[in-house]
Amino acid sequence: MNDIIIIDDAIPKVRQLEIEEMCTNPMFKWSFLPNSVKEDDINQYRARVTEHSLAVPQLGASLYSQNEAIPEFVTMVPILSALPYTIGFLTKIKITMTLPAAGATELTYGMPHVDFPNTPENMTAIYYVNDTDGDTVIFNEEYGHQGQLTEKKRISPKQGRLIVFDGKLMHAGNYPTKNNPRIIANINFVPYGDNKWL
Repeated sequence: MNDIIIIDDAIPKVRQLEIEEMCTNPMFKWSFLPNSVKEDDINQYRARVTEHSLAVPQLGASLYSQNEAIPEFVTMVPILSALPYTIGFLTKIKITMTLPAAGATELTYGMPHVDFPNTPENMTAIYYVNDTDGDTVIFNEEYGHQGQLTEKKRISPKQGRLIVFDGKLMHAGNYPTKNNPRIIANINFVPYGDNKWL
């Protein structure tokens, strides 16, 4: 699958606001993440360190991982229902917040990566929680590529926008330069059989 699916207003506005309120609530439990990828992963594929890539800390919150969910998971169910695939296996749901970072421009982005390099059938979905800036960059190259990376598509954040693409494609998110903060939900799943675009 080489297409990138973009769905605007993937869920009703009331649900969009509910998710944003959950993520911006002072009681929401964020964890500090030193980078979007692990240091040993960066060292293994040094070619991904480009003139535009930044290794900057972010905040994260795991809502679902390894068949375990926290109570806030239920708020994300409308997004799962909006996916244009039947989910065979849900791998992960993580909320990520990035803040303005030193050196970030409209051309920069975080470290190119894939979420589950050992699960080639994995799909990646990104849901934009709030209106902000900081494009998502999807590259033509797959994980393990050692040469130069070429951009396949840049997608701008917009509340309610959902994008879905092949999980083998390298991708990276930029940091906000005009707005504060940038919040996304990252969803990883394996589709069921060949039931695509239902």
